[in-house]
Amino acid sequence: MELMMILLVVAFISGILAAGNE
Repeated sequence: MELMMILLVVAFISGILAAGNE
């Protein structure tokens, strides 16, 4: 399963979006 990789990617993208939002 690649759930860990998917979760890492989602967290990474979420961090970028959050940083870009502010």
